[in-house]
Amino acid sequence: MHNFKIYDLLPNGVIVFKNKTILYMNKHILDIMNLTDLAQENAIEIMAETLNIRSVDGLFSFFSANEYFRHNEKVIQIAQNSYDDLELFSFMRINHSLILEPKTIEATESQKKVLAVNIDAKVASFFQLNNIRKIKVLTLYKGLPLKNFGKIIKVTHAFIDVEVDNKHMISLLESKSVLLISNEKDGSSVLKGEVISHENNIFRIKNFFVSKEEMHQREEIRVKPNKQLSINVQSREFKVYDISIKGISIAIESEEDETFLKNKQSIYLLLKNETLTLEVEYLKSIFVEERLVKLIFLIIPDAYGTSIIQHYITSRQQEIIREIHQYLRDCK
Repeated sequence: MHNFKIYDLLPNGVIVFKNKTILYMNKHILDIMNLTDLAQENAIEIMAETLNIRSVDGLFSFFSANEYFRHNEKVIQIAQNSYDDLELFSFMRINHSLILEPKTIEATESQKKVLAVNIDAKVASFFQLNNIRKIKVLTLYKGLPLKNFGKIIKVTHAFIDVEVDNKHMISLLESKSVLLISNEKDGSSVLKGEVISHENNIFRIKNFFVSKEEMHQREEIRVKPNKQLSINVQSREFKVYDISIKGISIAIESEEDETFLKNKQSIYLLLKNETLTLEVEYLKSIFVEERLVKLIFLIIPDAYGTSIIQHYITSRQQEIIREIHQYLRDCK
């Protein structure tokens, strides 16, 4: 029997799900959503209506797919963790726009780590208990996934040292994020960590959390443009962050940009001197590199548009591969 009442002592909102059904909501989440005077059942219904979700069953999917949402001009940040057969969501209210204020974004990134719960010690115990010495390492460079097995050199409760393939070094030019994928008998574990230092191909990694990203399961190649690539929506231009044959990410600079784009059903993409009309469906907004937010859309190009985009992605992928090879030659 779980004692959920202890969550009322926390300074952040908590919702506990089992089988995608809400078991418990603490007092703070009711306060965040201005629902303190309602019984839990009624509060759940009002919350779904407030978030424009058709039924209460959709709340789990909404919280799983998003890293934040807005309510009464406040930004509510979401973090998710699993415990036994329960899914726990933690919510923290931010007083200013995450997008408009760079300083706020920096603070929010640190808050995200607190919300996600520092599991470095648990990761170390897991590796030691299972005697894991070899692990799959995945990083990204300009959207291209770089995979190889790494050798675990040292495990402590503060950090883990992993010897990686040379090619992973180029990823640090863009991001310090790394995925460690461990395949065990009862399934795979995917951990996202931060490279805090590196020397002689050894990554020192900490600040682990269970990854909600699925870049290790991507079916389509996603690339970052080599030159500025933009879309046009009602005579307004927005920068393309990355693109695949089935999706496109748009970099935004303000909350107003996000509101403007989220409900759009078509965009114009200028590519290879062609203006492509793409049907789109908004998926989610996520944080990238502390100061940047991107909106992710599914795209539905026609046959001609598909061929143009596929040709661009293939060409861009080859350019990135050449960059990686040149980097490796220069490092010798």
